Amino acid sequence: MILCLYKHSLILITWCISTFCQRLVMDTDSQTKQGLHPESRTQIKGGGANISIGHAGNVLVGNNSTIVVSKAKRNASQTKQKVPCRKPLTKSQQPLSVDQKLDIKDNVGGDWKDLGRRLGFSDPELEQLEMENSNNYSEVIYQILSRWEQRAVHRSTQEALALVFLKMGRGDLADLLSDSVVS
Repeated sequence: MILCLYKHSLILITWCISTFCQRLVMDTDSQTKQGLHPESRTQIKGGGANISIGHAGNVLVGNNSTIVVSKAKRNASQTKQKVPCRKPLTKSQQPLSVDQKLDIKDNVGGDWKDLGRRLGFSDPELEQLEMENSNNYSEVIYQILSRWEQRAVHRSTQEALALVFLKMGRGDLADLLSDSVVS
């Protein structure tokens, strides 16, 4: 009997959370209108939402239950804006210096998968790098750059990488390779 009630409670909570998340994706500003308890909190991060539900009525799901909600598709006004170059694009056929790799790894941020794909890495390879480096994305980016240089010895030039950054809309990263920067 208790197990049956527990199962039904979990199903009800799951349905409530699902409904809440659908509303959250549609209209995050209407949270107070939906009658959320003051101790319920919602924090939107990256690709999902972290939801903390208070006063769930004798149902304990866990201390820190996290539910990931997939991102809603971006409309035209939400698309990522391209960052233009502020310096002349490098024409250097030299490989990256260690300092350049260190600067780049600290500035790529959430675009690391896009960079990896554009440099010829498959999704499984990127996931493997992510796991090998314990989600340390700065190190993942450094490894992507280093392995790209090993794979494409004669094509892994500063100019080639600057062009990749331009295609990504990251002129700020291309600026890190500018000829005016001492390598």
